[in-house]
Amino acid sequence: MQIIDLPSTTAQCRNIANEIRRFKNRSTVEISETVSSTIDSIVEKLVVKSEDPTLVAREDRENNKKAERFNQGSGIYVDTYPHYHKNPEVQSTADSAERYHLKIGKTNKKFKQRISQQTTGMPEAPLSLLFIIASNGKKFAEQPKLMDDVERKIHGHLEIIGHSNIKQRGAGKEWFLSNKETIISIADLMGLEALDLDEQYLTNNN
Repeated sequence: MQIIDLPSTTAQCRNIANEIRRFKNRSTVEISETVSSTIDSIVEKLVVKSEDPTLVAREDRENNKKAERFNQGSGIYVDTYPHYHKNPEVQSTADSAERYHLKIGKTNKKFKQRISQQTTGMPEAPLSLLFIIASNGKKFAEQPKLMDDVERKIHGHLEIIGHSNIKQRGAGKEWFLSNKETIISIADLMGLEALDLDEQYLTNNN
């Protein structure tokens, strides 16, 4: 029997298990008992790993450390909506990754406060992908001009590489067509740190 490599995090295991269940339930194609059994076995493995107490405890320790910095308030957020994330505007090719709508801007608000405000009047809650902070000992909260400069440079870099073409549709200046990997690369080049934290953890613990 072929061994399947499971995702490394509990959140990934949980999300993939849910997606597989939805696919199976909505499928209009008749599924054989053998295939159905194989799917159920994969889902079971994903669920078991997502609930592994040792892995959960380790991730909680890591996330606690990140959350303290994530919730310092001042930084550059990278958000989207689940619909955009699941339905890329630009599909991946052999030479480039998929791109979807991203909102990238500065904030002085803590995570839960910011997400709550963005949820008002929207059909779904936003999905926070990254939070960019200074990694050289400086704090954006103490140097607002530094945060303004970082936001401007990130936006400018995205425009140069052609990731800003949704402006023509009347979208706000903070909306881009890009992806998380590109933003992380830009942050690295600028000597910044892009925090990638399980949003469900943040929502439930802050």
